[in-house]
Amino acid sequence: MKVTFVRHGQTDWNKQGKQQGLADIPLNETGMEQARKTRELLKGEQFDCAYCSPLMRARQTANIICEGRNIPIYLEQRLIERDMGEFQGMDWTQFDSRLFWDYTANIQYEKAENIQQFFARVYDFLDTLKGKEGSVLLVAHGGVFAPVSSYSGRSKKEDNLTDILLANAQAYQFEL
Repeated sequence: MKVTFVRHGQTDWNKQGKQQGLADIPLNETGMEQARKTRELLKGEQFDCAYCSPLMRARQTANIICEGRNIPIYLEQRLIERDMGEFQGMDWTQFDSRLFWDYTANIQYEKAENIQQFFARVYDFLDTLKGKEGSVLLVAHGGVFAPVSSYSGRSKKEDNLTDILLANAQAYQFEL
């Protein structure tokens, strides 16, 4: 199966460097324009369907990319961003973000989602695609890219998200 992963377009919180987590933040004007550019970039790609995080910023990005095409979009809870818990709304400098995204540290936070449970959730979804024919679009979040990148072989679990993060509305393709 051919998979195209796209990180959602920019939000005001992205621009401010704030951790969004499960906050349901919409795209800003820049984010909508980024999604339109990604739609243009992917216009030659055929997708059997799209799977999308249920958060607004991902849904908006998926809708813009799929606009004018007959591509069914399915909301997929396992593609939702990592729950940032007590760190939601903070910027990258207000907490140890490298440690937060360190798979081997495997820290159990008071509210935030454990990284290994987060990876397991995303891997569980990707396992459902493995071995199938066709081509799919996945629209999700920067954090979700960490397990997607690892699963696809682009990086290792031990690699830190802060080192492999995709830009807003950037696409990454791989085969399962």
